Amino acid sequence: MDGPVGFTLWLALACAGMGLMDVLMNAQVSRLEAASGRTLMNLNHGLYSLVYAPVAVAAGVARWAGASPEAIFAALGLGTVGLAVLSRRGIGLSAEHHRAERRPVPPGWALLAPAGAIVCLAFLAEQAAEGWSALHLERGQAAGPAASGVGPALLGLTMGVGRLGGQVAAQVWSHRMLLAAGRASLAAAGAALAAWAPVLPLAYLGFAALGLGLSTIVPTTFAWVGARLGAGAREGAIARLSIVGYAGFFFGPPAMGGVAELAGLDAAFTLVAVLLVAIPAVLLPALVRGETALIRAGHAPVRTGEGAISGSAAPRPTGR
Repeated sequence: MDGPVGFTLWLALACAGMGLMDVLMNAQVSRLEAASGRTLMNLNHGLYSLVYAPVAVAAGVARWAGASPEAIFAALGLGTVGLAVLSRRGIGLSAEHHRAERRPVPPGWALLAPAGAIVCLAFLAEQAAEGWSALHLERGQAAGPAASGVGPALLGLTMGVGRLGGQVAAQVWSHRMLLAAGRASLAAAGAALAAWAPVLPLAYLGFAALGLGLSTIVPTTFAWVGARLGAGAREGAIARLSIVGYAGFFFGPPAMGGVAELAGLDAAFTLVAVLLVAIPAVLLPALVRGETALIRAGHAPVRTGEGAISGSAAPRPTGR
């Protein structure tokens, strides 16, 4: 099926498949965390980011070399099928654990609402940089196709590095500590710098800071919610968080385009910076209150070092 309608339909099917895989993979990682007592979510998301970075560069080089969109999408499709086959050899869970997962647990909306908003804003900022950074560099900094591809590549690289660092920090810090460690503020500062940088190197620095700041927000939020809701509600909760987060993917690009049409891409990235400030200022305190309410209602375990009620920064038990 050719033309804009056909392309839109095929792209919608691809995105639906991506969304389904995303939910299933995050739920599986959360289950593995619960079953093994290890922190894995930042590592999982970090590997995604480290793959994204070279793929972004490769796509830019392929465009520069004259490769057609059909060839690029075909290569991506073949790679996805290959990885899906390899994933069938992945680590499984015991039948006892799967039976435990089916036990009903209250959904914990007081926790899910602020967590969903955090994921949504983080996804919005990530999608803004992925989808608009190259164009912003081309228009605002007169960068060529290859140089403009460095913007999203830097985002992926710094997000990968930040998440690997978050994987190490998660062995000692609580989920609350990881989210409160100034990452959203760093991301906001990076977006503002990328928006108004007078020269290309500073714009690169801004997108690098944006990626580093965003890096641990989504995986840590997923891990926090998965650990608090426990078996029976974990998969549904992550699915709900993903759906709310995808609202950032869905509304982010047209919102960025609308603001850019009215005031330019520099104003659009400034708006991203302002929205990110809401995470430490409003949403993180609301998430802590929701967690506390869930614990007091007896629906979540009190875990030393998670900062649930006391906010203690004491080290957690091994792997958790």
